Amino acid sequence: MMNSFFTALSFLSVLPLPGRAAARKPLPAAVFWFPVAGLILGAILAAANVILSALNLNQPAAAAVIIVLLTMLTGGLHTDGLADTFDAFFSGKSKDEMLVIMRDPHIGSIGVIAITSTLLLKVVFLGSVAPAQTANALLLACMLGRWAMVTVMFLFPYARTDGKPKAFMDGLRKRTVIAATALSAAIAFALSGLTAVALMCVAGITAYAFASIARKKIGGITGDCLGAINEITEVTVLSVFTIIN
Repeated sequence: MMNSFFTALSFLSVLPLPGRAAARKPLPAAVFWFPVAGLILGAILAAANVILSALNLNQPAAAAVIIVLLTMLTGGLHTDGLADTFDAFFSGKSKDEMLVIMRDPHIGSIGVIAITSTLLLKVVFLGSVAPAQTANALLLACMLGRWAMVTVMFLFPYARTDGKPKAFMDGLRKRTVIAATALSAAIAFALSGLTAVALMCVAGITAYAFASIARKKIGGITGDCLGAINEITEVTVLSVFTIIN
């Protein structure tokens, strides 16, 4: 069980973990821990926000620091996927050509716009959340972003014949997804009560809609698509927090 947990956390973050990360292989069982990994990232951000508040940093500035820290904690994994996905989807190319673009290490203008827009929206929305709800917003945005990845990994096919996410998806069981969903729902409800229902619905709809676009474009999802789904879901959850809190 702990191996699955560390596998999920090492895949989704750059946090220093016990043991050799290189020895950890992607496991379908590790998908259960994706939302927990997100919750841990959110908790680190919430703690950092407390420190920034104690230093009397104003809320917009603190929000900017928090979002930069989030990107660093993930090693830019999801933002890189966001850029690659948007570069491909807006290229006007064929399916096979889009898959090639998504593996190109270079970033195009659309990818730059996607990253810049997403980071800017996160900073603006987080800076607009009521201070008393900032911790909950960070915890839920990070957790539900990873839970959204879990749902699409189960519901949609993988568009490539190889790739690390495929190793997570092959053999992924319905009970693992249900358990991850139940855990996420319980934690969300404990943090935000009935608001959690709206947040999970919005996160789920957002993820499903984007994955549907990916299936139409390239026949399924890729690791880059998962990164894009996480980023877009985080933005969406933070935007909802500015409305309902």
